[in-house]
Amino acid sequence: MRAPVFNLRAMGRAAFFLGVAATVILAAAHFRNTGCALVARVRSSAATALSRDPLSFTLEQCQAIGMAAKDSPLCEAVWAENRRRFFTGHPSPPVADLLGHTAPLLSGTEH
Repeated sequence: MRAPVFNLRAMGRAAFFLGVAATVILAAAHFRNTGCALVARVRSSAATALSRDPLSFTLEQCQAIGMAAKDSPLCEAVWAENRRRFFTGHPSPPVADLLGHTAPLLSGTEH
């Protein structure tokens, strides 16, 4: 006996896989185009948060100087304040009040 020319089951499977492939391609194209805008929004909001919160900026500086930060009293004070803020949820005093100065850590001078 001959097989029918149009096998509906095989055509249904092919249509399903083509639909899934088209969905994946369209989703990838959509997220590729909107992903850049999302990253830019996250970066701009992070920059805004850093400008409003000097503790975050100083934490970032301590992270940038690496192992030298463990010997910095300013970094130790900032980390202690960050832990206190995290565990208690209370706002912190300005970083200038922690050690009495806010000299930048990346200026090349040791504190």
